[in-house]
Amino acid sequence: MPFRAIAKMTNGMVSAEMVDGIVRIVNGHFFSGAGATVRAWVRNSRANRRTARELRDGV
Repeated sequence: MPFRAIAKMTNGMVSAEMVDGIVRIVNGHFFSGAGATVRAWVRNSRANRRTARELRDGV
């Protein structure tokens, strides 16, 4: 399965930025890829919480 399919099939749990970090890890740049993946995960989880809050509150 291509890595970009991970972002498409996880229903928002994995973003395209996270996939880019995973690809960096696979390409041999472990620490920069891991850092990029963690930063993207934090951004993605904040965005998901914000969206859920907006949907819940009807903003």
